[in-house]
Amino acid sequence: MVVGNRTAMGWRSTVRSGATSYGIVCGDCSCDKYVPRQEAEKEQAMQVMAVEPNTGYYAKVVADSVNPDGVRLTTLEICFPRFILAEFNTHRMLSRNSASSRAIPVAKQLERINKYPFVPEAFPMNRPGMSATEFVYPGCGEYVRLKNLWLKGRDAAVETATALMDAGVHKQTANRVLEPYMHHTVVVTATDWDNFYNLRISPHAQPEINKIAVMMREAMDESAPNFIDWGGFHLPYVTASDFDNTNLSSEDLKKISAGRCAAVTLLNQNKKDISKDIARTEGLIFNGHMSPLEHPATADGSTTIAHGAPLSNFDISWRQYRKEIVGEAVYTNE
Repeated sequence: MVVGNRTAMGWRSTVRSGATSYGIVCGDCSCDKYVPRQEAEKEQAMQVMAVEPNTGYYAKVVADSVNPDGVRLTTLEICFPRFILAEFNTHRMLSRNSASSRAIPVAKQLERINKYPFVPEAFPMNRPGMSATEFVYPGCGEYVRLKNLWLKGRDAAVETATALMDAGVHKQTANRVLEPYMHHTVVVTATDWDNFYNLRISPHAQPEINKIAVMMREAMDESAPNFIDWGGFHLPYVTASDFDNTNLSSEDLKKISAGRCAAVTLLNQNKKDISKDIARTEGLIFNGHMSPLEHPATADGSTTIAHGAPLSNFDISWRQYRKEIVGEAVYTNE
């Protein structure tokens, strides 16, 4: 097969007889950088680029539980490029909360994007269809050229967001122009992961979502779930000291967990303040923002549904805290 045939760009045409892999060769340097896609994906999956929390790629298990029916419930904190969030959010079996462009100050986003912008690890070359088969990888002069073009876009977005901020425009709008260059932090919980992994760990998936899916599955494979008996709790971000605090009820612990999951909106999910965490959850309930209450759950062997609410996206043997709240399905401001 022939790859790298865009000679106007300076790439050499190269034939790999008998090969079924794909790659790219650039002609403006002497590196002869040809990387089969399968090898490149394996290399990408092994790279962890996180420099500090909420930057780069990472996946870590926050809470991991299994009930007497053998049903596993896992919460992860993950970070990936913001522009694949829409693809990630198509998976309805996943409960998720994430960093918010409406909540994080523009100045804070500008600092992060100037220091740690998202830059593609490889630039896919255009072809018909949704999946690329040819890529320009680091080590080529052509990659440097494309990276510089990408960063020019970042610089223009930074200039625009700064001007909007200085003009008094609210962060919920000013931050939007920065999103293609952001890393994005998500708290995600589920019992059923197979469809997500089957679709996203695939040569047909966008490389960025393929990479974070591989990292998520590896984090889960390395984690040993804690056995939770019927009536016990799955409580992300609740610490041993919280459990040992005799002044806290089980209801308090659920609110603490939900409040800390919600705090990812401001990237404060790892900050611990019991009174603020409980108050945050109570405010969410009052205002009808129930999604953070989907992460804490009770191992429920009764298969009953609280208050007649419909089944959640979890296996029926795990009852989301959300389903314990009267009127959680339809918000009214009464």
